[in-house]
Amino acid sequence: MKYLVRTMFSQKPGFIETDVPLEKGLRIKVVKEYGEVPAVVVGAWHYECDTLWGYGGSLEGVDLAALESDVRESLEFLRHEGKNSLNIAIFAAEETVDRQTLQAYFVAEGRVDFRDLVRNFQKQFNKRLRLWQVGVRDRSQMVGGIGVCGEMLCCHAFLKDFESISVNMAKEQGLLLNPDKITGTCGRLLCCLRYEHHWYCEAFANLPEQGSRVKVKKDGQVKEVRIVTRNAVLRTAYVSDDEGNMFWVDFEEIDTTCGMTQKGE
Repeated sequence: MKYLVRTMFSQKPGFIETDVPLEKGLRIKVVKEYGEVPAVVVGAWHYECDTLWGYGGSLEGVDLAALESDVRESLEFLRHEGKNSLNIAIFAAEETVDRQTLQAYFVAEGRVDFRDLVRNFQKQFNKRLRLWQVGVRDRSQMVGGIGVCGEMLCCHAFLKDFESISVNMAKEQGLLLNPDKITGTCGRLLCCLRYEHHWYCEAFANLPEQGSRVKVKKDGQVKEVRIVTRNAVLRTAYVSDDEGNMFWVDFEEIDTTCGMTQKGE
């Protein structure tokens, strides 16, 4: 059985596979490439997943309070040093249960030479430091928060992968291109713009784009008009004729075979 888990202190999502039945909320150890890290079981996972962490068993005998204290103290040091010397934002960290290795996550523009920071940290705390650069969407996935819809961020709640999002998706759905409305807390376009994208593609598959000139069958007559906007839900288009008259027509009234011209022609 596969399970979705989150590392306990950084909230980094990942997957494990084990024959041991695990309940939601159970605290366990997961085996990463640099050691065993405390984590919490989010729930069973019945879909495809890429990277699998190892299952390390229960956390019995692990001093979680001491680990949490170490992480908090380390983060305070790293945030101060990272901001002042490198201008990077270190926002989360996780520590191995043997308290020998700390992995910290940060966002920054471009590549960063953090060798001095690593040396200073190891001198201060006498443990190994791994710094891992992530994107702003990954940071939101780990930190969480409330989206413009008032619900928990999708990336934190259930999304495991980030797919490409484009402004055209918002245009196709007839949304106002207001950055405050179509941008998430990460500063990137909302992931939910993709949820219904395939449906809009199917709805508009055999129709010309907005701005195109087409012929429509209206009241028994064929008129040449320009498409102003389209409504996929109602399956209607708002059109304008050469006399400036504007009216709605059903998709079925648009003749896609007789003399249709492309946008701008």
